[in-house]
Amino acid sequence: MRDESPDELLRALTELEARRQAHPGVDRRAYPRVPTRGEAELLAIDQTRPKRAVPIQLRDVGWGGFGFISQVALEEGSQWRAIFLQRGQQVAQQVLAVRHSARVGDGLWLVGSQVCVDAGVVALLGLDSARLGP
Repeated sequence: MRDESPDELLRALTELEARRQAHPGVDRRAYPRVPTRGEAELLAIDQTRPKRAVPIQLRDVGWGGFGFISQVALEEGSQWRAIFLQRGQQVAQQVLAVRHSARVGDGLWLVGSQVCVDAGVVALLGLDSARLGP
């Protein structure tokens, strides 16, 4: 794993978004997702996985899950505790399961996770929960 700063992850995500907008795919999500940006880190729930935190940059959020970019390939079905950060301080946490993971660049993976999103986490991310649908 290469060590990227949150700003470098954000820059990589912005470049990825620009490329993907030119080639939109089919949206197969159960719930709509709203674009967002935010820092977080993942901690493994399974004690056999590395204990080191995995930094991520949020891409989007919906009632059914989060999308994010990671520097680490995450196994589909693996479970993690996401720690959401603002100015380097923990503001919320959420357990998630990885549903999709695709390599999108040198040492970067685009990941889709599944959760039951907490309305408090949505508010802390600065989103209006009404934008997420029913």
